[in-house]
Order: sequence, then structure tokens, then C-alpha cells
Amino acid sequence: MPSDVRSAVLPRDVTSIFPGHRFVVVSNREPYEHVYEGNPPQLVVRRPAGGLTSALDPLLQATAGDWVAWGSGNADADVTDAVGRVRVPPEAPRYTLHRVWLDQRDIEEYYLGYSNQLLWPLCHARPSLTRIRARDYTRYAAVNERFAEAVLRAVGDAPAAVWFQDYHLALAPRYVRMKTSDVTSAHFWHIPFPPPEVFGVATRGPFILEGLLANDLVGFHLPSYCANFLRCVQQQLRVDIDWDRRCVTQGNHTCYVRALPISIDIEEFQRAASTPEAQVRLRRMRNRFAPNGERIGIGVDRVDYSKGLEEKFKALDLFWERSPEWRERFTFVQVAVPTRTHIDAYDRLQEKIEQMVAAINQRFGALCGNGGSEAEGGI
Repeated sequence: MPSDVRSAVLPRDVTSIFPGHRFVVVSNREPYEHVYEGNPPQLVVRRPAGGLTSALDPLLQATAGDWVAWGSGNADADVTDAVGRVRVPPEAPRYTLHRVWLDQRDIEEYYLGYSNQLLWPLCHARPSLTRIRARDYTRYAAVNERFAEAVLRAVGDAPAAVWFQDYHLALAPRYVRMKTSDVTSAHFWHIPFPPPEVFGVATRGPFILEGLLANDLVGFHLPSYCANFLRCVQQQLRVDIDWDRRCVTQGNHTCYVRALPISIDIEEFQRAASTPEAQVRLRRMRNRFAPNGERIGIGVDRVDYSKGLEEKFKALDLFWERSPEWRERFTFVQVAVPTRTHIDAYDRLQEKIEQMVAAINQRFGALCGNGGSEAEGGI
């Protein structure tokens, strides 16, 4: 596949790289979610926030491909056909979304369990926050096989280029490879990959590595993550690494490992920021937090220990303490979206940052000049 791995793999014109192939993206999160809202309930379509869906939806629309994902909306099943398919985007359908159904145990053990209480903290170098339970891996493997079956249904008998996404689906490529050889597959790992000293904590770690190596290409954000992955393969699987070509060959199959940072459609975001609606919201924010031309900082993050919220607030606290002249000239607006609220580590973090924000605002905050209740010179 090189050259160098097809020009940093999967540009917008995927069809020119894989002529005659179906293009399939596979992820845990879906790009469109159908839900009932209001009273009486009305069917609406949400676009879940997230870099993955924002980056890949334009690609799928351009290639008229297929997307396999968990159907998480409470109305998702009501709009799909007998095998879980629905055309999206709803306003101008361009590709097919294939939904995989998860029950509550799947969510608790595959998603909240093995994915987010073992792989996520390990990959972010937080082994003390891991939870290790045998049943979590068992469920993780079963759900990955279910995703693989959905991929095979989407592909049918046609040759396909399949792009797996992230740590939720590390085993799925191997399941697909076991059933068909007429697939070229890549896998992008959207989070850091830890060194062997940390990854060694993972139960069934070798199976995770073997699942990823079933791809033709595995992509990470940084060269250091590639090196960590290859070192883990070398130590845990005892296979030879071609460090010059950055690949692993087992039998007649070769998997290439590359640093391929993901990006977003910058022009689309620039257009959105330039709309009249966006300008109205910007003026409202300035009137609310900086009526006399003061400075505003803005942060938008999930409430996750990997996002550095505690460190950010400590830095702001130090800034206002050492630079009192900025206490009524700079306001920081933080949007913090709760996530994974059924995991203790996240609940504790939510409580801690709320306490930090309250303490900072009490020390440095002042009422906004427009008579509002928000803190000026605070968070």
C-alpha cells in the first residue's frame, strides 16, 4: 500500500485511490442521531458534537459511502429499515448509516467498562484510574464482533476500503479479516498510545495489538505514539519490527504504522463563524462579559481528566493573583460539557472543578458592568 501509504491516506477523493471499492467508516459514535423531544414528542435529528464526526461526515458525503456506528438515539430504530439502515443527512441524503444496537450491559461493560475505564485511562497515562474486570473484556470482544458483522453486511460481495475509528473497535479489524480477504482496512487511533510500561497493565493487551495489526494501516496523531505502539508489539507479541519502513509483517500480511494527524473542514467552520447569526451571538457575548472592551477567553471542553481543566483553572488562579490589574479586564468563559457521568472518576472531577470555579470567582470576580450576575475577572 505505501507511496507513502497512499499520500497520507484517505484524502477527500477516496474513490480515486480505491476504484471500484465501497468506502466504509466504522465508529462507536454515529454522525446523526434521531431522538424524540418535547411534549407531545417530536422526532428531531441531532448531530452529536465531536471532532471525529465533524471531520468525517464531509468525507462520507463526498464519497457516497457507508458509515457503521452505534444507534444511540431513542428514535433511531424507528427510522431504519429491517437491517438498521437509514440514509443521511436527512435534508439531502448522500450516504447510508448502518446502526448497531447495544443493550444496557453492552453500554456498561463494552463502552463504560473496557473502553473508558481501562483503555482510555491507560492511553492517557492514568493507570491508577483503571478498572479491570474480566467480563468487560468479554463484552468488548462480543460487541466488536457485532460491529464487524455489520461491516460485512454493508460490504456484501464488493471489494471495500474500510476505515475503523478509535479505541472502542480495536478487535473488529481482525474479525473482518478472518471472514474476507477482499478488504483494505485502516484504523485511526484518536487518542495517545502509551509506552509498554503503561500498556502492560491492560488485560488481554496482546489481543488489542493483534486486532490493530489486522489492518493494512494504523494511524496515530504523533510519531511518538507510533513508536510506543511498535514497542508494545515488539515486547508483547515477540515479532520483528521493520523500523525503517515502520511496519509489521506476519505471514503474508503487512501492517504499516504512520503518524497521520486528523483535521477538520476549516472552510466550513470559517463560514459558520461568519454568518449573521454567529455575529449576533458574538455581540451578545461581548455585551455580557466585556461591555467596555475588556478581554475574553473562551474554552470548550468535555469534563474529562484528559482535558486539563484543573490545570487550566490553577493557571487562571495564579494569573489573577499575580496580575491584579487584569482582574476586571479579563474574563474567561468556560463551557464544560458533562460526560460519562456513570463513572466515579468523572463525577469526582465535575465536583472538583465546580469547587475550583466557585473559589476563583469568590476571590477575583466582580459583577459584570451590565448588571449581570456573571463574574468579571473570573470564570
